Amino acid sequence: MAMDRNDQKIISQIRKNVNAKIWKCNKRSCTNPAINSHLLQRNGILNKIAENGHVMELKSIDPFKWGSESVPLEFKKVGIGSALSLSLFCNDCDSQIFKRIETGQLDLFDYQSLLLFCYRIVCAEQRKKEQAVEVQQRILKAVSLKGKFGPEYLSLLKGNELGIKDLEKFKSIIEAEIMIPRQIFQFETYTYPLLKVYGSAVFSTYDVGDVEEVERTNFDDVFIHVIPSDKHLHIICGYLKQFCTKWIADYVESWRGLTDEQLTKGLTNLFSSRIENWGMAPSIHQNISRRTINKMIDFWGKNVMNMSKNLQADFNLFR
Repeated sequence: MAMDRNDQKIISQIRKNVNAKIWKCNKRSCTNPAINSHLLQRNGILNKIAENGHVMELKSIDPFKWGSESVPLEFKKVGIGSALSLSLFCNDCDSQIFKRIETGQLDLFDYQSLLLFCYRIVCAEQRKKEQAVEVQQRILKAVSLKGKFGPEYLSLLKGNELGIKDLEKFKSIIEAEIMIPRQIFQFETYTYPLLKVYGSAVFSTYDVGDVEEVERTNFDDVFIHVIPSDKHLHIICGYLKQFCTKWIADYVESWRGLTDEQLTKGLTNLFSSRIENWGMAPSIHQNISRRTINKMIDFWGKNVMNMSKNLQADFNLFR
């Protein structure tokens, strides 16, 4: 689809309007407006690696550049107050639900605490899809853009709508487990020397031909949280025991007992092909060559829709 500058300007404004929209609190029984919630808390995690109150995250640049040969992404310096955040819960619900991991000493081996990290990221993925659907619906309704999007765009919209329903089911499973723990999740926490990076996500993998446009009945997803502390970096993996596959078990085990080279290569694969919610300290970013950054952004652009189990980057972001 070829778009002129006026089309791009309209789409850019639609995205800005959706981003500025006041969303309702993610808790079903609450109708209060949501605040900007951190996916990993500011105090106790992000402030461990922030430098002069800032971190680096991969962000979209001007949508006008989608028409160029380069992928419209770049690393931007972000204030710690805005890092890894999204409009999720109202202030009261956010404080109440996540009190266990927001106050006091954080225990990264505690089952209930890890459930809360997973709950928050599932809510975040659901909200991101809600925002995407809002953007897509507004684009399709825009008179000036009529006829400029084909059937594949409607398929993308349908996929996001189904994704919201799937995540609602997954959210209900975690909510029930938080209320009455039955140990239906398996978590593994691996600890390494500090590398000033962070991330939090849930992802699934599939090979070409495996996916159908129907609501899911299984949740063979992997949770992964990359959490820095004063002297260590913690890699936390989790999954629903009922839906564990050989690939999931092998993937979780692959994070155990790594050398520095293996760890940084594993993080490179994770950040460049599996998850979007991540960042690093400015000093780490400064040590990465422009050539390597371009490789990562190009790799991301080519594989943004590739969920293959065998996807591997051919570079090391931290070497």
